[in-house]
Amino acid sequence: MPMITILDIGKNPEFWRRMDPDYWDPEILRMLRILKRKWKSQPLNKALEIGENVISGDHVRPSRGERKGPNEKYEYYETKGFLDAGYDWANVNKCSKEAYERLAYTAVHKHDILVSCAGVGGVGRGRICYITHKTGPSCTGDVFILRVPAKKSYALFLFLKSRFGREQIIRISNGVGTRNINSAELLEILYPQFGNEVEIHARRRLSVIHRLHNKAMVMKQRIMLEMGMPADEAQEVSEVSRLLKRAKEKLVRLIAEFENFLESANPSRYLAI
Repeated sequence: MPMITILDIGKNPEFWRRMDPDYWDPEILRMLRILKRKWKSQPLNKALEIGENVISGDHVRPSRGERKGPNEKYEYYETKGFLDAGYDWANVNKCSKEAYERLAYTAVHKHDILVSCAGVGGVGRGRICYITHKTGPSCTGDVFILRVPAKKSYALFLFLKSRFGREQIIRISNGVGTRNINSAELLEILYPQFGNEVEIHARRRLSVIHRLHNKAMVMKQRIMLEMGMPADEAQEVSEVSRLLKRAKEKLVRLIAEFENFLESANPSRYLAI
């Protein structure tokens, strides 16, 4: 039998994943059985025919003369802008023309789903974000973009926010000292085939939440511009904070209902809510 060296192991991220106790967590394995047996789920690329519609970003690279900061021109989307019900578009980071020209292929659009691809606090927590607003010229940093037809994006977002999706992302991420995931691994996630009625219901419920989030962002942006208030302080202004809290509470309830629906595999149980 040939000897396996540490170099051989290092070339095989799947080995590291399988050596992680969390990979064999009984609760995660139970959820995977539900997805396979009750839902006949398929890997994401087959279930939604995503294929090349996973777009990988990159960091701004000062070594190439690239810059980021509030005084630059182009929107730069990254994990730190993820809020519960949408992106912090009142305070999007910016990048220089040099960075934008290199990364313009990663432009973000409304209805995109951003998936954190690096970091213990990012992919290590299965963090994702739905883009609720009309974007400007933009590019992305430490995130993937999942782009599907708008009508299918709502149920996909709910699934990825649920423990059925989030725990799969965490399970397949890998790394020592930090966590990472690549686009091929992301497309391994099992995803159910939902009917049109579920897609429509998810859109109706999430649209209410997105309106609350966007209303909060409009107010936050106005406070920052008119009062010169820092972004963190503007977000704590009572009305902004109240709207974001309402959006989060509604989303948490919706995700819990969606998880119960996935457990039961009974569409009528979900659609009756």
